Amino acid sequence: MLRSGVMQTLTVVPELNADEKVGRMGVELGDQMEIARPGPTPTEQFTDILVSMGRMVTGLAHSKETGVSARA
Repeated sequence: MLRSGVMQTLTVVPELNADEKVGRMGVELGDQMEIARPGPTPTEQFTDILVSMGRMVTGLAHSKETGVSARA
């Protein structure tokens, strides 16, 4: 990391959160702290896929009412 043109080295050590059984690491640059998650968890992604597939199958099963066909 460069700061005012000088290379700075940071050492980050994860802290164990015993309640969640996960290690957390972060950097605090001011008085306010915000936890940022990189995206949906694998479980959330899997659930979204199952919901989408269920809607697709339901739409195909009711193709006369929905106007959706297998060719669409």
